[in-house]
Amino acid sequence: QAWRWEIARSVGSSDADDLRRGWELNSAMMRSCADIRDISFNAIQFSPDELVEFCVAMFRELGISQIIDVQCIQNFVAGVKDSMRSNPYHNWQHVFDVTQTLFVLGMQSGLLERIDPLERLAIVIASLCHDVDHPGVTNSFILKHQAYIFDNYGINADCLEHHHM
Repeated sequence: QAWRWEIARSVGSSDADDLRRGWELNSAMMRSCADIRDISFNAIQFSPDELVEFCVAMFRELGISQIIDVQCIQNFVAGVKDSMRSNPYHNWQHVFDVTQTLFVLGMQSGLLERIDPLERLAIVIASLCHDVDHPGVTNSFILKHQAYIFDNYGINADCLEHHHM
């Protein structure tokens, strides 16, 4: 893992050391319950509230808690969780899986270490919010049966994409 920090330093990341310290500080805690840095992390074995805590841990490891209060982060993530419907697929667990996958691939590739905390924040928020309030049906189904969503956006297609924005 040391090479990742060298890459971060070589591209001029001013907070590479802070990111490394955050990674190391949380390492023992994360290993004690599950390895969130592993692409094979199994979110199914955790409760929705535990997944919120894992999301907060990801924010911390990415150095985002240095620019935003941890309680604010926790409230935001819990709000996203509460905004998700209980669909078979587009649900809180799916959102967590997408976010955790982004986290793992971003850290393993070194990408997240090369960008500043504000850019990391934007990427994590995008992954968390990509399916907020998804009704669990297609645009075609909504067009035929739930026109109220189309009415909100004044369009006839891709209303779900506009709804998530």
